[in-house]
Amino acid sequence: MSEESWGKLWQPYIDTAIGAWDRGDKTRADKIVDLLLLVLKQGRQYSTVDENLVHGLYSVADHFSVDREYSRAEWIYLKILESQEEILGPDAPESLDTLLRLSRVVRACGACFETTTADDLPSAH
Repeated sequence: MSEESWGKLWQPYIDTAIGAWDRGDKTRADKIVDLLLLVLKQGRQYSTVDENLVHGLYSVADHFSVDREYSRAEWIYLKILESQEEILGPDAPESLDTLLRLSRVVRACGACFETTTADDLPSAH
C-alpha cells in the first residue's frame, strides 16, 4: 500500500471525528479519537509510528484547540508523544512537531490546566 493510500485510510475517521464534534456529538468524537489512539498504540507492537495517523490526529487536536478545548487537544498530543517516545526514543526528531504543538496548546490555555480534572478528559484506553 502506498503512503498516499495509507494516509487516505485514516481520512474518513478524522473527518467523522471532526464532523461529530462540529455537530455537538462530543461522545462520538471522543470514541473515534480513542479508537485512533488505540491503533497508534498498537504500532508499539511493531515498533513503528504511522506518521499519516499522527498527522490525522494532529488535525483533530488542532480542531479542538481552535474550539478552545485545550484539555482534549493536550490529551491527544500527550498520547502521540507517548507512542513516539516509546517507539522512536525520547530524543527522536519526529517528536519535535508534537512537542511544539503541545507547547502552543499549553501557552494558549494559560492556567486552565490547573482546573482540569480527570473527569474533564476523554477516557484513555
